[in-house]
Amino acid sequence: MFVWIVGRMLDEIMSVPPVAVCDGNEQMSLTSIPTKVAAITFDDGSWDETCLSHFLVKRMNEPDVAFSSFIEFNCADVAFSPIKVVLRVVDCAGNVNDCWSNAYIEDKTKPTVWCPQDVTINCGVDPDAYWGTPIAGDNCGVVS
Repeated sequence: MFVWIVGRMLDEIMSVPPVAVCDGNEQMSLTSIPTKVAAITFDDGSWDETCLSHFLVKRMNEPDVAFSSFIEFNCADVAFSPIKVVLRVVDCAGNVNDCWSNAYIEDKTKPTVWCPQDVTINCGVDPDAYWGTPIAGDNCGVVS
């Protein structure tokens, strides 16, 4: 009888999904394009009665098959920030639970500026014909 009760209690514990706890807001600075961010970044203390196996993440608007151990952000995400993401917490029995977080995507890379070459002109010559336009760019392309 005791073995049956313990076995039944263990079965009940093993069927309970983990508690998913998300960090409500995460700020991400783009580095390389795309910037890969690990799923665990969005975790804020998820737990389970037995053990946690792993974390998965996807964008809110993507289908469940898009869950991965990391999420990629790129330059286009800066304009749509914050990006809603779903963190999926998986326990050792394969039970899952989800929570949501906001990923604030920022491009903090300083641009590089390329200036026109130096020119020497004679006095009395209209300098407007010699003005060049500097070009600036960073990891997200040309900037103004």
